Amino acid sequence: MSDIERIEQRLSALERAVVDGDSEVPALEDRASLAADLETAVERLEAHDRRLADLEGRVDAVEGAVGGVESVDDAVERRANAAVAAVDRLEFRIDGLERALESHHDRNGSRSGSEPGDEGAAERAAPKSTADARDKRESGSPPIASTDAAGESGERPGVERTVEAIVSTADDDDGRSSDDPLSEGEVDGAAAADGAAATDEADGTTGILGSLRDRLP
Repeated sequence: MSDIERIEQRLSALERAVVDGDSEVPALEDRASLAADLETAVERLEAHDRRLADLEGRVDAVEGAVGGVESVDDAVERRANAAVAAVDRLEFRIDGLERALESHHDRNGSRSGSEPGDEGAAERAAPKSTADARDKRESGSPPIASTDAAGESGERPGVERTVEAIVSTADDDDGRSSDDPLSEGEVDGAAAADGAAATDEADGTTGILGSLRDRLP
């Protein structure tokens, strides 16, 4: 056996010892490239896993935001329904109030249909009653107490003040005794202070004006 053959045998034994098998050197090169490719694939797979985890987190955040928006929409819808119901109730109450006001105005209109004419008649009757009372005082007949539109007689405090002024004027110590008659101008001036007011009941008014008539000439 030549030296070259012995060297080849030793190299073969060394290769078997290194690779622990009967594989040849070209096969070992293929395995090394496969291992490198496998490591690269593993690294890329890990990168994809990280990206997938990030995407899953973002999807969860989007789902949470969508759930919050849906809950807000539900709350807004409930509030809108409550507002619509409140508006309906308010419209119903407004309609009821309008009907009540219309019926109230109708009743008041039918009740006070003749009030404007009555007021005008009362305004016209007031100066007429004053003139009648003055004429009756001049003629010496007792005046008739004037009544208002409801038929109730009444006297304003101005009449009493006028009577007191006339009586106090007649009783003053100004050179004229209480028996001296009052002039017609004084009586008319005192009566004019009352205006066109309504008088008291018929008996009371007759007594007051009777005392005035006694002082007249």
